[in-house]
Parts: sequence; C-alpha cells; structure tokens
Amino acid sequence: MLIVGGGPCGLGLAIELGWRGVPSLLVEQSDETIAFPTANLINTRTMEFLRRWGIADAARYEGFPSDYPNTYLYLTGFNRHELARFEHPGNGDPTARSPWSPEGPIWCPKFFFDPVLRARAESFSSVRLRFKCRLESFHQSAECVTADLVDLDNGRREQVTADYLVGCDGPSSDVRHALGIKLQGRFAQDHQVTIFFRSPLLSHCRHGPAVAYWIVRPGLRAFVASMDGRDLWRTSQFAARREELPEPADSVRTALGEGIPFEVIDTKEWAGHHAVAERFRDGRVFIAGDAAHLLWPSGGFGMNTGMGDAVDLGWKLAATLQGWAGPGLLESYDLERRPI
Repeated sequence: MLIVGGGPCGLGLAIELGWRGVPSLLVEQSDETIAFPTANLINTRTMEFLRRWGIADAARYEGFPSDYPNTYLYLTGFNRHELARFEHPGNGDPTARSPWSPEGPIWCPKFFFDPVLRARAESFSSVRLRFKCRLESFHQSAECVTADLVDLDNGRREQVTADYLVGCDGPSSDVRHALGIKLQGRFAQDHQVTIFFRSPLLSHCRHGPAVAYWIVRPGLRAFVASMDGRDLWRTSQFAARREELPEPADSVRTALGEGIPFEVIDTKEWAGHHAVAERFRDGRVFIAGDAAHLLWPSGGFGMNTGMGDAVDLGWKLAATLQGWAGPGLLESYDLERRPI
C-alpha cells in the first residue's frame, strides 16, 4: 500500500493499516517539522479512533496542558466587555468525556497531535514513513499501481509497486490532479489572514484563560486561539476580498488591543471553501482528507472528517487484501464518505 501525504489523514491511514497487519509505505515531501499549528480540536469520534489505536491518552496528556480550560470566550476586547462564555473542562478532566462515549473532544494543536500519530505509525513493523520524499508520477494497471518517487535530500529516484495508492496530499493534491478529478462546490467564500505569534497575553487579559477568544465589535471579527496554553497563539481576521486583508502585525495589534506586546512568528493567507471531489476513486487509486474535500476549517471539521475517511478506507483495504471482503466493498468508500 502506498500512501501519499504525511498529515493526520495519511498517518491515520498508515496506523489503521498497521493495526490490521497490512504493510504500507507513506511518503511526504516535507520534513517532520510542524512550523505552523493548525487543526486544534480533536472531536469525540476521532478520539475513539485514537482509543482503539492505544494513543488517546498520549494525545490527551502529552501535548497541550491537560489542566488548561477548554473555554470559549466572546469579548469586545481583552480588557473590554465579555459578551458570552462557554466553559469546558481541560483535556485531562474526567468530566470532559462524552456521556455517550468513553471519550470526548480535546484541544490538541497540530504540533502536539502529529508527533503522537507518527510515533504510533512507526511502532508497526509493517509501516514505513519516508519524509522529504516526493511522488513524481504514477500509473496503474488491473493488477497494481506503479509510482515514481524522488528522495529530496539526495535526488535519488526509484520506482515502487503497490496494490493500491491513496492520495492524502492536501487541498492541491497532485494525486487528484493526475486522475483528472474535479472539485465541485463553492470557492473562496471568505478570505483570511492567520498569524502565529508569541505574546504574554494571559497576563494582560482580565477575563481569564481560554483556548479560544472571539473578539467581536463594530468593524472587527477576530479569532485568537491558544497553541500551547502559555505564550504561543494564533489569530485570524476575515475580509470579503483578499486586498482588504490587513498586514499581519496590524492584524495582531488590532485583535489584542494597545498595550499587549507580541512577536509575529509566521503568517498564512487562505480562503474558505465548501467543495467536494466528484469521485473519491479511480481504479486502484483513492483520495482522502483535504485531497477529497475542502471544508471550512473552523471547528476542526476538515481534519476530523479526513480521519473518518482514513479509518473507513483503511479497514476496507485491509479486508480486500486479506481476502474477506466482498467484491463491492471498496466501492462503498465513495458511497459512504462523499455524502458526508
């Protein structure tokens, strides 16, 4: 099995296959560094997957501070009026579990979450992870998929053969483009600039700690999220058109207000989409996660939906390769996941 893309969806698929004893090779063109944290919220269903894989507690306790409250605050400013408060216990609080599940949602930004997934994937002798390795091209026959890879450190090229290939390679998926699969839906509905920054914000906010602050007042709608429970933060500001987006430092200054110091670490511009691929399969090649659907990122829906793709496809591929699947089982991946 060849998996292209080493984000949560690709790693989740590698874990599901490894857990079921299916050999796989995952290739990812970047290195293992998470420079820009995203996908903060792990929902209850994804936590149930992690529980089955034996890593729910690692995600819960070994990253974001487990005693930091997962509270949401709506303010007119960090030292202005509080509009609304939704209090939720921290990751490690037993009351954070769902009444309908042994698990519950946790706050776990990407630079805590991905290493937990990588470590579990690497624990399986049947799983190989290769970072700084890029898929150049592929072709398929009735029996297999043949892929051309290049090692980005030394330029060495090689050819590998797999029973199936799964593209978990993100919104601009090379696998999806190579298959000629189009996205259908609504594009660039809103434009945003997201800034990763450092600030002693908690010592300047009279409303107390929260994982997410919405700053809402006339002319401003800003989102500020905690990335480590201490001094790392991420903020987003919105505009109808790209040219209306503020400069990063101005964006942070506007969100925080005067008198709160900060240091910009990195920035990203992006647009919100609602789009789904016209199909999730072409012969022996599949797409999953952001390669298959572009969901509005608020609430972690993109990452969590991608993990659902990985588990659904993973057990069906395992069943097919191990000989206990019916002839139509792989077709059910598209039928079940695309409507979601």
